[in-house]
Amino acid sequence: MQDNIKIGYPYLEVKGVKFSTRIHFHKIRKDYVGTLLYLMVFDTKDPQVALEIQKEELQWNYDLKMKGDHLVRMRLFGDEIVNHEIFEGSINSLPYFIIGSIAMVLFIFATVSQYSQHLNDTNINDFSGTANEYWSKLKKYLRKSATSMLGHTTRKCANWVSEATVQLSEKAAKA
Repeated sequence: MQDNIKIGYPYLEVKGVKFSTRIHFHKIRKDYVGTLLYLMVFDTKDPQVALEIQKEELQWNYDLKMKGDHLVRMRLFGDEIVNHEIFEGSINSLPYFIIGSIAMVLFIFATVSQYSQHLNDTNINDFSGTANEYWSKLKKYLRKSATSMLGHTTRKCANWVSEATVQLSEKAAKA
């Protein structure tokens, strides 16, 4: 280090000029600095320079992730890094979205097909009589059919999920 630069706390001295380091150093002891905060702000009108800065920011973040030093942990925060992490997260969550969509469509298909089957098996003579009798019979029928449909649909979905799990584990074992 040069003689004209003296790093200390709460001041840094460069060529006799004192700069405050209070906002940059946190959790300080005699032989330890918990956090060293360094801010960089770029103000450029040239879009090409802005793209180069963003590219360097991403590369620096990637290098920091790969380094893995146990004594010094550096973290880099920036808008381009946040955008990149959001994009990676969305790509990584895509399989869960697809599986959930397929399960939802299968559940709806099984429920509607089961409901249609119950509706076709309904005898119209079961609903004869006064309006109150009609509504009470209809409520009983709907409770009974909803309970049986839900149980049947749940069993179908559970069977499908277990079959899919077995197939995936077999493919994983082969790979």
